[in-house]
Amino acid sequence: FFVARPGCKLIGADYESLEPHIFAHVSGDHRIQNIFKQGLDFYSEIAIRTENLEQYSSNKKADNYLGKLDKSRRQKAKSYALGIPYGMTGYKLAFELNVPQEQAEELVKKYLDAFPDLKNWMQTSQEYVIENGYMRSIGGRIRHLPRAKQYAEKYGTVILDSLQLWKDYNHDPHIYAHMKKVRRELKNYLNNGMNFQIQSFAASIVNRAAIAIAKEFKTKNMQATICMNVHDELVCEAPDHEVQKVCEIMQRNME
Repeated sequence: FFVARPGCKLIGADYESLEPHIFAHVSGDHRIQNIFKQGLDFYSEIAIRTENLEQYSSNKKADNYLGKLDKSRRQKAKSYALGIPYGMTGYKLAFELNVPQEQAEELVKKYLDAFPDLKNWMQTSQEYVIENGYMRSIGGRIRHLPRAKQYAEKYGTVILDSLQLWKDYNHDPHIYAHMKKVRRELKNYLNNGMNFQIQSFAASIVNRAAIAIAKEFKTKNMQATICMNVHDELVCEAPDHEVQKVCEIMQRNME
């Protein structure tokens, strides 16, 4: 769909696992951070720790590397590795994996038990949104979530308990339907408070790299320009004679 002008080329560069890297950082979970520090495969290590697959390794060079011997297990981990920190419940995960809800709920529990600091970050993030009505990213951007605070003050966080909600309001179908709607909204706001910290900071990193690249093109009087930003990828258009220089500038500034 996109074609470079005559005598030019498109140069694309993207970050490797940008959101998982940021997720490891903002969650403060040293077990997750060590996955990247040790150069292990993120999804394989998550699967091994969550599902007790100790017979496998997350080292891509190992003979018992999970991604080589049981690709389906690694693929399965992709469904929940970031999904659960983003607020995915066992109910939703059951549909993703096509397994009974009880099995999905157990998977969520095992995941959070394997990474207790992550579990604490999720809880702390939700409490922050309820208390303040907003969330701030490391990059300084703010996501306003005032209704989360309003709902929590009005109904209490007990409405997040679906069973208790039914016990309190099932006597009136109309009120019960309204309270279920409030519960869904509040859960959505709390999930926003978590994934905003990751996705917003990812955007800030890419934006900062783009600004640095554009400035260098300008100071060196180059014809190259940034023409697209696709999630964690930057795409430049440059004359053929500038391509190698553009590659070096993009890599250095993005790193």
